[in-house]
Amino acid sequence: MKKKILMISMATLCLFFRVTAQVAIPANVLKPLRIGEQAPALSLRNVHNYQTDKIELDKLGAKLIIIDFWATWCTSCLANFPKLEELQGQFKDKVQFLSVTYQQKALVIPFLKKFHKGKTSAIPVLTDDVKLHQLFPHKGIPHYVWLDGTGKLLATTSGKQVNADNIQKMLSDNKTSLKLKIDLDDSKPMFIDTALLKYNVINHYSLLFRNAYDGLGTGVMVMEFHNINSNLQFCV
Repeated sequence: MKKKILMISMATLCLFFRVTAQVAIPANVLKPLRIGEQAPALSLRNVHNYQTDKIELDKLGAKLIIIDFWATWCTSCLANFPKLEELQGQFKDKVQFLSVTYQQKALVIPFLKKFHKGKTSAIPVLTDDVKLHQLFPHKGIPHYVWLDGTGKLLATTSGKQVNADNIQKMLSDNKTSLKLKIDLDDSKPMFIDTALLKYNVINHYSLLFRNAYDGLGTGVMVMEFHNINSNLQFCV
């Protein structure tokens, strides 16, 4: 009887510790930064094409830091690479570009060697990233984060804002009229008043913009609806 009670008690304890481990919040999750906030001191590893295998943002020595979030499958990201290389060469040690991807080194480094066709890149590459993606969360790429030399967040933009004029203005006084990139929540209807949704069910709507909307991705989705009386197809 005592042996049975002991076994039940031990099983109960095991269940308790297992549940506790599941609900525990990881201590290393970084809080996303807002414009004007300071990045914490970070030692970033998995750095390639640099004099060391790690980087500390506040010790890069540049007056302006521009982080380029990208992935090998993102054609828009790759199209911007030549421009970033040119800007890095133009502004030299005043500006430090940093190429960042969540993808693994084994995939990224061979891909970049093939992409650059043997040419030497002037921009360090950070692979297997977690920390910077936590600090600067985003949905669409390419995504560019502008920091001052101390790591303070100045802006988040699309690639259109990354040009020599904006960089020069930012170097002059850390102030410029950059158009911020703010990713939209694609789980909710866009630009629709919530009061309208309260009393109406919206099955479909269309939007037409004069210019591209930063933070809104592009693409085509085909949906087919079948029932007894109809066969409908929409492209949105």
